Amino acid sequence: MSRREFDHNGVHTYRYAREQSDYALLICHGGGGWGGMYDRFCYPFVERNVDIWSLDLPGFGRTGERGVFTADEQHRAVAALAREIRKAHDRPIFCLGSSLGAYHASAASYLEEVHAVIVSASPILCDGPMVQGMAQLFGSQPVQTLLNAPRIGDGLILDLDKVIDWGKFTATWKPPARSWPIRTTPGKSCSRVGRR
Repeated sequence: MSRREFDHNGVHTYRYAREQSDYALLICHGGGGWGGMYDRFCYPFVERNVDIWSLDLPGFGRTGERGVFTADEQHRAVAALAREIRKAHDRPIFCLGSSLGAYHASAASYLEEVHAVIVSASPILCDGPMVQGMAQLFGSQPVQTLLNAPRIGDGLILDLDKVIDWGKFTATWKPPARSWPIRTTPGKSCSRVGRR
């Protein structure tokens, strides 16, 4: 068994497959990674009848220009691959993401094709406290004025170290007293777990 690499709608994709599988796993890599870095992880699971797919998110690996991407572009790539996996078979699809990939895995819980998500190594869940805080910051009038200024557009570089006191953030942020809520209504939360 070896991995197969191919282009899926302009996204470099990897598949570790067997003829028969019990379920599929879609892997979203982190900010320092690429989709093909999971060989040692994937091969033992493929031997246990798991159909594994991963991708180079836009801006990483062999997909697009390195370091040039939007979160929306990356999420569209994950959603398109989930639809492709669904075409390949009708077994359950799980999405695994760590670090940056955790954001996309948590957002994938909105997708009809995805049965459950597994996130690791990130406070940046799509409805988590860090993203909510960033949304408040970027939604503020001063930042909106700056973003809407002529000639800024997509070229604005914002040095977050100058905007956020990370020491204060990490010293004051505490994880929720209970686990993330389990929700089954699509579109209400992207932190739900479990099957529909």
